Amino acid sequence: MGRQYRGLRAILINNVPSERIAPAAQNALAAYVNRGGSLAMVGGDSSFVLGGYADSPLAPVMPVTMKPPQHKERKRALILVMDKSGSMARNDKLTYAKAAAETV
Repeated sequence: MGRQYRGLRAILINNVPSERIAPAAQNALAAYVNRGGSLAMVGGDSSFVLGGYADSPLAPVMPVTMKPPQHKERKRALILVMDKSGSMARNDKLTYAKAAAETV
């Protein structure tokens, strides 16, 4: 194992983007893993694909497939509740409320 990692039992990358780890250091980490060293990456918005590791030297030594997140279209619903009591008749409040609801 590389000199810089000799004596270490494991290395943890905790939500660190790929750009913060020099390419030479990433190559050394991959070699460390290939020689039996333990490497763990903790997920977050700067880990795995989101952190830029998909095409990095570390991608092949991680036990996951680096794929971008799959976004599913979300359906949204809106429920409007209108007061139509007598007080809404004054000053055309109900008319304005209906017009606002149609705009939404």
